[in-house]
Amino acid sequence: MEPGRSLDGRVGRSAGIVDGPITSKAQELTKNAKTEYEKIQAIGSYVQAFVTSRSKPVSAAAVATGPHPAPQVFAKSYGDCKDKANLLRAMLKAIGIDAFPVSIYSGDPEYVRANWPSPQQFNHCIIAIR
Repeated sequence: MEPGRSLDGRVGRSAGIVDGPITSKAQELTKNAKTEYEKIQAIGSYVQAFVTSRSKPVSAAAVATGPHPAPQVFAKSYGDCKDKANLLRAMLKAIGIDAFPVSIYSGDPEYVRANWPSPQQFNHCIIAIR
């Protein structure tokens, strides 16, 4: 199993939701950006500051339920790491940048076993840019 693959499937159900407010905000945030990196930085900084975190590790049950839809997270300005990652992914998608969720273990780098990965080995979700 590739780390992030099962989470990508769960996030994928709601990652495609890019509505008008998300698109407008993404365009507003990136209107002065000159490079793709500056666009990613602008949106990433916004999501980090704008969305209030629920400090709750990603458990196997949480992975199974997946994140809330990006428009809901955007409207409520609230969510856990999966929700923030999903909003970031949707905002990047709105400006034509492809990204995907990655499950990680925040802590001991030796914790995740490559020969037997499982959802129980991961406790955080981030975004990777293609």
